[in-house]
Amino acid sequence: MLIEYQSWFGIAMLVSVSICNFFCGIAIWEGLIAVSTLFAVLGIFLNIFDLNLLGLLSNRLVGLFESDLFQAIPLYVFVASMLKKSKIADDIFHALRILCEGLRVPQENAYLLFSLIVAPMNGSVASTAHLLNFKNDPSISKQSLPFRFGLICSASTIGLIIPPSLVLLMMGDAMMRAHTEAMNMGLANADGTTIVNTKDIFVASLLPGFLVFSAWVVLNFFLFKNKQHTTDEPDSDSSQQRGLMAMAAIGCLFFGVFQGLILAVEAAAIGSALLCFYFMFLNSTDSKMAALGEVVKESFSLAGSLLTILFAATAFSLVFRLFETDKWINHWILNSSHDLFHLLMIFISVGLCALMMDAFELILVIIPIVSPGLIMLMGDAKLVATLLLLTIQISFLLTPFGYAVLIARNFSPATTMKHQMLSVLPYVTVILVVFICFLLIPSITHEMSLDHA
Repeated sequence: MLIEYQSWFGIAMLVSVSICNFFCGIAIWEGLIAVSTLFAVLGIFLNIFDLNLLGLLSNRLVGLFESDLFQAIPLYVFVASMLKKSKIADDIFHALRILCEGLRVPQENAYLLFSLIVAPMNGSVASTAHLLNFKNDPSISKQSLPFRFGLICSASTIGLIIPPSLVLLMMGDAMMRAHTEAMNMGLANADGTTIVNTKDIFVASLLPGFLVFSAWVVLNFFLFKNKQHTTDEPDSDSSQQRGLMAMAAIGCLFFGVFQGLILAVEAAAIGSALLCFYFMFLNSTDSKMAALGEVVKESFSLAGSLLTILFAATAFSLVFRLFETDKWINHWILNSSHDLFHLLMIFISVGLCALMMDAFELILVIIPIVSPGLIMLMGDAKLVATLLLLTIQISFLLTPFGYAVLIARNFSPATTMKHQMLSVLPYVTVILVVFICFLLIPSITHEMSLDHA
């Protein structure tokens, strides 16, 4: 009798984690560990699964230590910290503002260009939003502040869709596992199908990322026209030169990643080494060691938090799968009819989860649950990854609980809820249009192929 309802224990786990995260105010990793432990004991006590099966957790953790993803997390966090501490982020932003002024485009587009360059080397929405928060930027007028809130929120999410960010690295790893699981479940036309890898996800995200970014640039022509800007700060020439050199170095690393000359992890390592080399010659002997100590401390703190979430999510995923809730969810997805309404309901469910979790937690906990069924339903792992990334990006920009909105609100506490909603709405609309296009066109193609058959 109890076995028939064991899948509901997994649903209860998801609800419990959401309650812990949203109402109790504890860290997400604490909630994941607490819920995993409680339900593991419950499952053993009710004889739903055997205690020996929990020993699989050690194998999974060892696999994490051996993966490139584990090595990439501290490097990406270190790059973000060094960009802030070395002031290179300020130089890049200044050079981009000068470029926008020379091209006679709104200087607010410098925020988008800055995020396009920095976010892939950073990958964290919170860290990108912090880098974009130029509160004392003299080029921003008071009249543009309400729209600037939406601009910072939106620009901070570019790393979700533009490679080779840490989010996309983790998504590539998650989709590779999900695609393998879907093929084991009997994915149609699986013969000769190559399992997607991280590079495939990188390439698949380029087109939607380019469309969203380009539309935002055009949108800023209408939102920020006739906005007044003040004169530049002193030492603009040297700052511009440093910014151009930094952009050239980042561009070379990106080119190497896309050409397959270096791995994304190796690019982060090279970037870290170059930043350290530049920082050691930039600062005085008395200050540089103390500053480097602060960077290392900040990097260890944030990387430790991310790795702890990774471990906690691995434990949660194991217990969740022991209740076979993942099979039940995938069975429900596959039994739903292949129409836009049911597909939208699935993606909306993921979006609701994104209102309570950040990108890393979503990719580690939620994406592995729904992806295999979606891949079997839609038949294209790269398309599923693209739609999931766009869903997360939309959810992060929804006022008042979107993750990017919550982060940006810390920098602009005086901005009213109405201004926040109005300033974010145009950017969300763009992503929604791109999402519908990618969802609708494959569905039409699928129906036409069925009619032809």
